[in-house]
Parts: sequence; C-alpha cells; structure tokens
Amino acid sequence: MSRFYITTPIFYVNGDPHLGTAYAAINADAFARWHRLLGDEVLFLTGTDEHGLKIQQSADEHGVSPQAWVDHTASRFLGAWRELDISFDDFIRTTQERHHRTVQQFLTAIYENGFIEKGFYVGLYCVACEAYYEESELLEGSRCPVHERPVTEMSEENYFFKLSAFTDQLVELYESGAIRVTPEFRANEVLGFLRQGLKDISITRTSITWGVKVPWDDNHVFYVWYDALINYLTAIEYGEDTGRFAQWWSAVHHLLGKDIIRFHAVWWPAMCLAAGIDPPSQLLVTGWLLVDGAKMSKSSSNQIDPLSVVREMSSDTLRYYLLSSTSFGADGDVS
Repeated sequence: MSRFYITTPIFYVNGDPHLGTAYAAINADAFARWHRLLGDEVLFLTGTDEHGLKIQQSADEHGVSPQAWVDHTASRFLGAWRELDISFDDFIRTTQERHHRTVQQFLTAIYENGFIEKGFYVGLYCVACEAYYEESELLEGSRCPVHERPVTEMSEENYFFKLSAFTDQLVELYESGAIRVTPEFRANEVLGFLRQGLKDISITRTSITWGVKVPWDDNHVFYVWYDALINYLTAIEYGEDTGRFAQWWSAVHHLLGKDIIRFHAVWWPAMCLAAGIDPPSQLLVTGWLLVDGAKMSKSSSNQIDPLSVVREMSSDTLRYYLLSSTSFGADGDVS
C-alpha cells in the first residue's frame, strides 16, 4: 500500500478563518479524499500557528493572556474545518507540548551540526507577515509588498541560521527535480530567488516571550516561522518514533499559498538538510482567492465567511465551486 502525507500551512490565529484560508484546506482535502479512493494510506494534517508578536499584540488588545486568546481563536478554526467537512486526520496547535519538544529537538540538531550561531540583527520587519524584508523588496514608502503596511526597523541580539551555506545544494535539488513544485512555473520563481544568493537569517527573538524557548539559551524564543514549519515533523513524531517518521516523511506533500513559497521552498528544505534529513519532495502551490482583484485577508474588509456559504448551500456546493472555477495554482476571483 502506498502512503500519502498531505499538509496545509498552519493558519495564524490572529483572526477568524475566511474563505481564503478555507480554500487551502479544501484543496488539501480534495487531494486526501482522492488518495483514499485510490486505496492509499493517507495522513492529512492541518492546524493553527499560535506564537509570535501578532498573537501577543492581539491578546493584549483583548485584555487576555496569549494562551487564552489562542485557545479561543484556534477553536474557531477547528470548528470551521469540521463544519466545512474537511477530512483531516490530525489538527496540530503549536502551543501543544508535543510540538515544543519537536521544535527544540530539531533546532538543537541544526545547532549541534554547526549551522546556527549568535549575532546581532538590524532589519526591516513586517509584523503582519512575521518576516524581514530587504529594502529592494518593499513598495514605495517602505511598505510590505504583501500587506502594503509600513515596515518597522528592528534591532536585537539573535541566533542566525546559516542559510547561505545551502544555496548551491538547493539549486541542484530543484534543477534535478528532487524537489518538485506544482505548478511548474513556481519552481522557476524559486530558482530565480536562489540564484540571487541567500543570506543568513535570524531565527530567534529576545524582544518577545510568547514562543518556544531556545533550549541552549533561555533568553531567546524561536522566531515564529522556524517554530511553525516544524509542525510537519511533530505530527509524525520526529525524534520520538523513528519508524513512524521514516514511514511518513518520504510521502510528504506540502500544500501552501503562493505568498509563503519562500519559507517553504527555501528556508524549510535548507533547515531539513542542516538537521540531516531529506527535504520534502513536493510542494503544491495554490493561488489566491481575490475579491475585485484584491487578495482576501484578515487585515482587509473583503473577507467572505465560508460558514455563511455552507449554511445557505452545503460544503459540497462550496467545494465544487472553488475547485472547478479556478485551475490549481492560479488566482481565482470570487464575489
């Protein structure tokens, strides 16, 4: 029997789920259902990303602790996916103890392999993206290219991942087809980014406390992306059950939106190589759902509530519409 391990990006709980986030879950659900029909053993993972500055700020705005805030918002995603009839096998939360253990084990392996070192970082940071940008990547007025909000200059002591050490190896993996990207034109996008050369990147924070503690330095917590990506290993018991990990990791397929391709296609494979495991073999990249040509997002007023659609029609109606009206990988416009 073949195995098929499909993952969604884990969804950031600074707001309620909308049709754009549901679109990723529905696409992954279609892959999972198809492979079950083929007779494959399927593991379908989804979940919520619950650490970082945005969460801490949202909790402060609502006058509650970060844990109370994420307990509330994560339950909305879990409930929404159930009402949308998403057939997931595991729903992971990054505040779970199992995930903290995996993050610390995985990043300790990278540290002990010599690919993490302490430094001092000054950079332009988008709080909404939880990401740093180069000046050349920004819109006019030093605005984030995704959220179109002004970025903030951040300066603090950090640990850095030696991403630059993996440039040539990543280019070879994509050119040889060892890592496949669907649709194929996204692979060219990744290669274009890699050929510009990679810089070492900050992976910890001292300015916030809401995150997974760095095991070799209690003054630091891991930066949200380096915590979140590792959820794909947590679900298959990396570092705890070598047999289960070996069975499922070779069958992994990551489904993600095009706006987070850099994290999944560059940072994540490099992290895997640094830790001594194979990188994921396939990335399935969706386009965006647009409303009047603009991306649907939590930070805008163009959200569509998927549950209101389902309650008026059905989950199958919504699934059929989203999957048939837009080719996989392309943007789709809805109203």
